[in-house]
Amino acid sequence: MSNLILAPRLRGPALKALVLGGLAAAALALPAHAQSNSGGNMGNMQNMQNMPGMGGGKAPAATSASATGTVESVSAQQRKIKLNHEPIPAFGWPAMSMEMAAAPAVDLTQVKPGAKVKFTLSKGTDGSYTVQALSPAQ
Repeated sequence: MSNLILAPRLRGPALKALVLGGLAAAALALPAHAQSNSGGNMGNMQNMQNMPGMGGGKAPAATSASATGTVESVSAQQRKIKLNHEPIPAFGWPAMSMEMAAAPAVDLTQVKPGAKVKFTLSKGTDGSYTVQALSPAQ
């Protein structure tokens, strides 16, 4: 026979402790592995450049763009408008629905949900997007 050392046969509580210990170690290792592979951007919805399909990698350098969409909701008090818009190639964006801030010059009191609109967005130095102009779509 070879020089192998044979471990005693585990049964009952000893086997259960060994299996549960191994599962616990694996469960603790998974979150650390997932975070190291994500580049720390999981849940970071503010930085749209890192989102797939949102201009990551070869992002266009545009700081403003125009598009059309449908108004989903408006909050004149908070200066916010939610638009379901077509793709915006200048920003590398697919068609989607998103809420954005509206510039002070945009009169949100005249905008109603369901309205088809043409709008102009600008990208601020902080990476946020603001609706600068809004008009009925033709």
